[in-house]
Amino acid sequence: MSRTILPLILFTSLLSNGCSDEDGNNGSSAEAGGLCGPANCAGCCQGNQCLKGDDNGACGTTGFPCVQCQQGEVCAQGQCITASGKCNPQNCATGCCQGDSCLPGDQKDSCGKGGQPCVACAASQKCEDQSCGCSADDCKGCCEGGICRSGLVDEACGKGGQPCQECGPGTACVLSECVSQSCNATNCNGCCSGAACKPGTDVTDCGQGGETCKACKAGETCSQATCVNASQCGPGSCNGCCMGSQCLSGQSASACGSGGQPCQSCSSGQICSSGACQLDPSSSWGIVITKADIDSSKSWDTLVYTEPDPYVTVTVGSTSGSTSVINNTYTPQWDEYLFSVPASEILKNGLSVEVYDDDVVTADQLMGACSVTVPESVLLAGGGVAKDCGTAGDVKELHFQFTN
Repeated sequence: MSRTILPLILFTSLLSNGCSDEDGNNGSSAEAGGLCGPANCAGCCQGNQCLKGDDNGACGTTGFPCVQCQQGEVCAQGQCITASGKCNPQNCATGCCQGDSCLPGDQKDSCGKGGQPCVACAASQKCEDQSCGCSADDCKGCCEGGICRSGLVDEACGKGGQPCQECGPGTACVLSECVSQSCNATNCNGCCSGAACKPGTDVTDCGQGGETCKACKAGETCSQATCVNASQCGPGSCNGCCMGSQCLSGQSASACGSGGQPCQSCSSGQICSSGACQLDPSSSWGIVITKADIDSSKSWDTLVYTEPDPYVTVTVGSTSGSTSVINNTYTPQWDEYLFSVPASEILKNGLSVEVYDDDVVTADQLMGACSVTVPESVLLAGGGVAKDCGTAGDVKELHFQFTN
């Protein structure tokens, strides 16, 4: 064999063993000896080749198999979309498409860009830079990654739409604030004796609301966490409630009671009515979806993963909101604040819940739907769990919270 033929054979062999174009993607093997998939291909897979995924004949993204767009469709950002309408990525690159109309994409009810379909931001979000993000005006919890969290957990603590904070060592998230884990008003319903939280019902340790425990004087008893002298204020001498030795009307939320019993402080979302703390029907309560447990015996996705990509939509009366999508899991955890409504609406309508599997190629699949009745006790307790949501029981548990 001549010396000029051998280099030519070697050069031809190199070209046939995976050399790619200048983008290092189109027409190349995904990985030497490997399989093309989401782990090594940003475009789409045609056999074991990773293609860009922006061609009408080979359209796709995130390592899914390439598809061929049908007549009248174009490949835009890895998806086949109708190109025959008045609005598409080619003629609405700076806005979003709502039907055949190209909108600016900067409004809360029509947010988006790149000629993609406009989306309506959730009640706790705003449209900023043509993307739905967390709004300090509408988020009662805290903002993290454009999503409104509950603000009640150590990993994401906060309120008022401010950025979430992670509580450091020796602290915990109590009432949306990182506080010391020593005894104080935020973590003790009784009274504090040094670093210990006491029940507050003993004559030697009497008190409530995290105050310093008191030792009742001679002739006094500790009645409902208050030292009371029966000769000065009590059932025989007071029709309202007793604050120490003082008899009050018992009709305010800060001092509520009757029959000469110790005054009680009503909790947030309650009012004092007829000497008793009761739920305020007009009080505003936030809806938070925390986590779910989905039947793992069923395969929801069949291309690469079997796990679903779940998200939850909740409706109370005429108000709705949806969580973000969490990919490839049977046990998603959101901890997302969706919206707030009056207590009367929650008690009247309950929660209408739908759990979906987000699909890129086909329509989103409904995994479970159920109606959750919310009695006053569950609302005041701060949340609950919906079990076996849907007729097939595919959503075994859905956890939700109420914030006030």
